[in-house]
Amino acid sequence: MLLEYIRNTDFTARYGGEEFVIILPETTSDQAYVVAEKVRNNMNAYEFTFDKKELAYITVSIGYATFPDDADEPKALIRKADPGLYMAKENGRNRVSKYYYRGEGTEGALPDGIKTSLSDPYLTSIKELAKAIDSKSFYMRGHSFEVAALSITVGREFELDDTQPR
Repeated sequence: MLLEYIRNTDFTARYGGEEFVIILPETTSDQAYVVAEKVRNNMNAYEFTFDKKELAYITVSIGYATFPDDADEPKALIRKADPGLYMAKENGRNRVSKYYYRGEGTEGALPDGIKTSLSDPYLTSIKELAKAIDSKSFYMRGHSFEVAALSITVGREFELDDTQPR
């Protein structure tokens, strides 16, 4: 069925229990998104019949990454598409999500000045809560620290200091 939605130069294969890979040579990220949406929409509209009477519809979650923008070798490309797939599933399923580099996702990747600001003992419980929230989602890992880093950067840009209300 997937072959109906791809070009003759493309390649499709089963990758896992319910996972498939489609290789789209010489395809940009925007073009890959269009193909993925076409596959998702057409699969979602297809009527599956069971026992010649029951109709069923399926949802399709798709993650994708492109060469050479996201990775420069096949295994790395698949490793990069995987977080896109998990993001699609975590955000309600039946959607297409591109691989998105979010950085290290740990406090260790933050600049020293921001690490110092985050080491404030008053922020310890907030940091632990942020870690707990981040641990629930592969895609969101490190997001809270990135928001904190951005907030501190904005505060510095506006020349705010610790004496101003938080």
